[in-house]
Amino acid sequence: MAKRWPVVALSDVAPILRRPVETAPGNNYPLLAVRSFGRGTFCKPPLEGDEITWQNLFQVRAGDLLFSNIKAWEGAVAIVANDDDGRYCSHRYITCAADQAQVLPAFLGYYFRTPQAVWQLAQASPGSADRNRTLSMAALKRILVPLPSLEEQGRIVAQLNTVVAKLHQIDAIHGEIDRTIAALEKKALVDEIARYRGRPHRRLSEVVVVTGGGTPSRHNPTYWDGDIPWVTPKDMKQDVISDSQEHISAEGIQNSPAKLVNASSVLIVVRGMILARTVPVALITRSVAINQDMKALTPLPGLRSDYLWTWLLCCGEELLSRVGKSTHDTRKLESAALLSLPIYIPEEGQQQEFVARVCRIRAQIGEFKRTKIVALTEQSHVLPAMLLEIFGEGEA
Repeated sequence: MAKRWPVVALSDVAPILRRPVETAPGNNYPLLAVRSFGRGTFCKPPLEGDEITWQNLFQVRAGDLLFSNIKAWEGAVAIVANDDDGRYCSHRYITCAADQAQVLPAFLGYYFRTPQAVWQLAQASPGSADRNRTLSMAALKRILVPLPSLEEQGRIVAQLNTVVAKLHQIDAIHGEIDRTIAALEKKALVDEIARYRGRPHRRLSEVVVVTGGGTPSRHNPTYWDGDIPWVTPKDMKQDVISDSQEHISAEGIQNSPAKLVNASSVLIVVRGMILARTVPVALITRSVAINQDMKALTPLPGLRSDYLWTWLLCCGEELLSRVGKSTHDTRKLESAALLSLPIYIPEEGQQQEFVARVCRIRAQIGEFKRTKIVALTEQSHVLPAMLLEIFGEGEA
């Protein structure tokens, strides 16, 4: 901590202040919570008085320093914003009210985003395991905080507020870049299949063999001690799949709807909430089994599997438009809707050229995305570096 400033106990400048509320049936209580790692507050859905089962409910006011008493050790602390004034939190939160004749709430908010402040919170949160670490109110009172003059606090807060505002502007620009990249990729892929407009297409059902999936019984451990990849939608985050998070045995395949899928197949997710945003497809490089939320499409002679995969990628928006809703609002791509998709099948050389063009497009888009990730990583270091420069290093 910077040695040029006096150091005081938190309770001397921001004592604990909890405002218990007696809930009443029929009344509405908008809730507030705190994210870990200094990421601020967030609003939770409001509850009616008769829905609240906690022993105590507390009201928070703008400017309060709000701590999660079970996640404070990982930086779950924030200042309550003006927009959240009067919201409520459970007994799992502790509020400290700054004496603004001595300290600015925003100054404390920034200090508690520093490594030394989080270290103190961790020391004040005893427990043998992370999930059992609870912030001690007695220890919280003794946490040391720097106390420059109010004038200097104001300068520091203004400087950091300017930086944070700039970072938010950059975040907005990155969001616009994301949308632009997505639109460019979508248009480029749509343009690829538009090359074949007016030519005779076939239905997918005419050129592939469809294999469904299933789940072996979880009650029989021998079904789950094998080396056969069992692919589910959570594995479908990459273009090419050679392994999966879970594996099953040959016995598991023999005694369940799960079937072994040929390595020349393309996998597609046909059920799940992911289909509200995208329809994942992937090539496989080895024989696998799949669960019931997926289908495997094995091309018939004359159709390359990589061409089928890239064609489906290019038809992403069309596939998404064919997704419907099933029970409990779950998204589902019905087999009839999937297999009626038109596909143009040129001779093999043209199929290879099509795959190469699509892969080049996706490689260029991938490079844009990687460049943006590097920029975001560098951006994420700006505020911590400034906090380090202002507050210094070391334990309080």
